Amino acid sequence: MARRSAVFVVCVAFACGVSWAGDGGFNGLPLGIDLSNTSEVDYGYVRIPDDDGLESQTFTVEAWIHPLGNGFGNTDLNAATVVGKQIEGGSGNALGSWYLKWCPPTAPDSEKIKVTVIHEFYESGTGILSVGTVPIGTSAHLAMTFDGTWLRVFINGEEDEASPKEANSSVVAYGNQDVLIGAANFALGYLYRFDGIIDEVRIWDHARTEGEIAGQMNCALDGTEPGLLAYYSFNMGDARDDSGQGHDGLIEGAADYVDFSQDCMIHFDGFDDGTEGAWN
Repeated sequence: MARRSAVFVVCVAFACGVSWAGDGGFNGLPLGIDLSNTSEVDYGYVRIPDDDGLESQTFTVEAWIHPLGNGFGNTDLNAATVVGKQIEGGSGNALGSWYLKWCPPTAPDSEKIKVTVIHEFYESGTGILSVGTVPIGTSAHLAMTFDGTWLRVFINGEEDEASPKEANSSVVAYGNQDVLIGAANFALGYLYRFDGIIDEVRIWDHARTEGEIAGQMNCALDGTEPGLLAYYSFNMGDARDDSGQGHDGLIEGAADYVDFSQDCMIHFDGFDDGTEGAWN
């Protein structure tokens, strides 16, 4: 898959090592994973094998996104999945445990964010559709939290106007489903695959506060933060778990690693031809 250029760099340094992304976001992290999902043969997403260590009853899920297209697999009717722990191959309602989605411009809820927590498979869940939007071709930090009572959604470190929502239950339903980054893979072609760049995916075992989310969304983590269950910075050109918890991801299809809000115009060369690459 040919690399798509993420052109949003200004050479500005901040205390936590971040730099400005010229479209309005910044996170200071050199690589993001570019998932081109435009057809049945041009696709890519990340699979994180199921593990009890990813099944907390309270949680936070975070990610940076830079949508570049509408996605593939009925995204025009619903949304594209950024991160989700969902029942693959299933059909019906309440398919999974939780998911964070972005709606493409072609969908009825154009460019809004959807977050859902499931309480009973195929039966019940709680969801929020954001008021705020993330236009295609721009970067934004997204987060969803669930504390056992309240479901919340955040865009660029601020809680959305549609949030919080009191949940129908305190229970999060878990089965043996994998966590997927960039896809859902439901039955009947409802694949909900995201087309664009995803970066800094973080899964925590508690509901983080607005201040905690905003305070660290522009900084790389060291992987030892309390409550961090899994962390995907993609900065090494793969989907390893940087938390050290061992939840390494597997690439399904194809993926590129692109400069994404990089520090001081450091340029990365490599990976397109399978080599390790180098900073210069």
